[in-house]
Amino acid sequence: MEKIFYEPFGNECELFEKAWKNNLPLLIKGPTGCGKTRFVSYMSNQLNLPLYTIACHDDILLQVGKELFEQIDSMRKKRLEDRDRKDISQS
Repeated sequence: MEKIFYEPFGNECELFEKAWKNNLPLLIKGPTGCGKTRFVSYMSNQLNLPLYTIACHDDILLQVGKELFEQIDSMRKKRLEDRDRKDISQS
């Protein structure tokens, strides 16, 4: 996996990792070009997680918003089920 450079500004890496470990949603907001995608790419690399990117422009969200959020929720539920199965098998 290719290493991604990112220079932390504060404790965002720690917050991201804690949110992921506790299965909490995380909203990353900022203007175009501020480094949101680079940060998420870096964190997915650090945590050895797959990264799926979706271009979310206003017109796209109007068309597929509900379906998109249903798919994301489905992935979150699967991750929880996988984690629960792993916990049970390690007990």
